[in-house]
Amino acid sequence: MAHVTVSTLRTRLATAAATVTGFTEGKQPYTAFLRDPATVAHKRFAVGAISSSPVQDRQRASDGTPVRSTFRIAFYFRMRPKDQIADYGLALDAEHALIKACMAQTATLLTNTQIVFSGTPRREIDTAGEWFLGELEFICLHTMALS
Repeated sequence: MAHVTVSTLRTRLATAAATVTGFTEGKQPYTAFLRDPATVAHKRFAVGAISSSPVQDRQRASDGTPVRSTFRIAFYFRMRPKDQIADYGLALDAEHALIKACMAQTATLLTNTQIVFSGTPRREIDTAGEWFLGELEFICLHTMALS
């Protein structure tokens, strides 16, 4: 398996998420994502590289090392005040569409890596009832260069 960087995987996931109708990547990085202004937040997302760890203890600089990297995609979905139940359903449908896009069997997404959907660590509605904030987690298995 050829070497793939964490940055490349983050970009691949962001590109896949952007294929879902109406979704665009936010201007802020993942850790600052909640600062996007409300006027543009609907269907905005951010992809964060949460962690990476070697899969095995024995590592060779000439071969690289197999790595398990965790990524999260956070996204906003606007909840209309008079239709919150319907919009909650639409937000869950949007979540599913993002999962399908990131798990698509495309050569661009899966080149020299394996992607596994790990779960939804966050599904929240803000206290004002205006926004659904969801997070998706993916595990990517890839080989990282060591030299």
